[in-house]
Amino acid sequence: MCGIVGFTGKKNLSKLSSLLVRIEHRGRDGRAMFYDRGIHLGMNRLAIIDLSPNLYPMKYKQYRLIFNGEIYNYQDLKQELIHQGISFSTTSDAEVILPLFALYGLKAFDKLEGMFAICIYDRVRRRIILARDKSGEKPLYYMQGASGFVFASEMKVLLSFDTKKRKLNRGRLPQYLTQGFIYAPDTLVREIKKIPPSSYVMYDIRRKTLTGKEYWEPVRHFTFLKNTEEGHVVDYLDALLRDSVRLRLLADVPVGCFLSGGVDSSLVTLFAAQQKRNMHTFSVSFPGYARDDESHYASRVAKQLGTNHTVVRCTPQRVYELFKNIGMLIDEPIVDPAFLPTLLMAEEARKHVKVVLTGEGADELFGGYSRYMKQLVGESIRRKFPFMPHLSATIPIHQFQALSKTLQERYSAQGIWNTQSLIRLLKGKVTMLFKHRYLQTYAASNPLLSMQLADYRGYMAEQLLMKIDKSTMAKNLESRAPYLDSRIISFAFGLPPSEKIRLTRGKYILKKVAERYFPQSFVWRSKHGFDVPLDDWFRKDLREFVYQSADLVSTYNELFITGYYEQIVSDHMKGTSNNADKIWSMIVLTDWLTRHHIFI
Repeated sequence: MCGIVGFTGKKNLSKLSSLLVRIEHRGRDGRAMFYDRGIHLGMNRLAIIDLSPNLYPMKYKQYRLIFNGEIYNYQDLKQELIHQGISFSTTSDAEVILPLFALYGLKAFDKLEGMFAICIYDRVRRRIILARDKSGEKPLYYMQGASGFVFASEMKVLLSFDTKKRKLNRGRLPQYLTQGFIYAPDTLVREIKKIPPSSYVMYDIRRKTLTGKEYWEPVRHFTFLKNTEEGHVVDYLDALLRDSVRLRLLADVPVGCFLSGGVDSSLVTLFAAQQKRNMHTFSVSFPGYARDDESHYASRVAKQLGTNHTVVRCTPQRVYELFKNIGMLIDEPIVDPAFLPTLLMAEEARKHVKVVLTGEGADELFGGYSRYMKQLVGESIRRKFPFMPHLSATIPIHQFQALSKTLQERYSAQGIWNTQSLIRLLKGKVTMLFKHRYLQTYAASNPLLSMQLADYRGYMAEQLLMKIDKSTMAKNLESRAPYLDSRIISFAFGLPPSEKIRLTRGKYILKKVAERYFPQSFVWRSKHGFDVPLDDWFRKDLREFVYQSADLVSTYNELFITGYYEQIVSDHMKGTSNNADKIWSMIVLTDWLTRHHIFI
């Protein structure tokens, strides 16, 4: 796990060094800098596998590599390459990348099982190839302009690259405020792009041209089992998850787990604890807020599994300093308050381990969100046949009209600000052109899969995985997500809807695995998200940040209708409405705009 930077232009190693300082939190075990005929490459390393110094940039034939991430199937790939006469001089997982690329070209990325942001520099063909892993666990941003081409693991590097003011991408502002994130390749900065998951871009240095393509798509790799008996399916998933955890335990440093108290992270921790002794686990508590606090479930699982467990207290006093610098910490605006407790957990975890396993991805892959069930009722209404009639009681009558719209029209991952509220908040015409293609492709044949794929490429990749990357790397900690093994992805998306949602219960088949190891009362209890009690904190200990956001909104009066936001704040403070998510979205946005001097 590392932070990488690169740019074209006249030799300027001091500038490269200063850019690496901007992301030194991502890796403190070594720094590499490379220059060749107008190409600057830099890397801060967090050493996890093969702790030897001076490994980067890696070299093979005419290629040079800098790299952020882990390749979990590197041992198998090494054996394949050794049989083809290739020798290796390190035990590093990254050493397989360049020989694979030399043999297979751009198809090499498909062979990698892992999380990564890769830069390959071809000295002969004079081109830079950047690639992001299949699920999007590792971010990678880039910018092309008159001054050349620049890329980095975090947006703040590009924002500080030169003295030019960066312009707000106003057309994507409604997407951020509604969904809580921006679909790749766009960002909230007009000049800056991010590489989509399972995609690459190639910059031709001579021609100054940029091309890109998706190298892997989940729908082309569905796994359909011949034996569909429930017991066999459960056995298959059990074995897949166990092996995925095994691969993600490979490290030359201590490994632990984030243990939320839900089924997803509990299963990961179970398989990890069975394979590695003296596991450290970490959960978060919200003292005084029983409705948001599941730390007692996490402690119960930790006791059952015999892990060394730490509960991190998340209080308004502890997050106060984070709020003061949120626009810089969060790097690219996302609307996920769970960033705050995750950052606190990462800080504590780094005292004990260098790697943590997490439960990210299970809800998207196995149908865990309640909104899936509600939208399936809407699909039943729209088509006028009983798709899942037993769910209709969960939807109030007054929502039926909205649900009668097509899936493409009505589906939203979060719906923080709806269209009507955005029209009242934003100046100018509000355009909502950001629905993912999967919401059209599979809406008729398999609406559940359609929503899952859209979330996999959007909400999960560009919000949840961004949150876990930015929060853990801020504390020099690596996170790994066993559910995002490509074998599990292909298996999960190939399952019929009945294996995911049954009798209003999401993640059905995954919970059948969990039943083998945990009490039914624990496995089948109602889902509880990773909720932060911002609604109450905003009315009490953190109220100054709410009013500060209102003041900042008033300074951006060419963007916002300030009177409406003031009403949103007033209603929340009086307790007549819970507008915490709306207020959080504006606190993050306005602090980010101000700190980075984004041009409106």
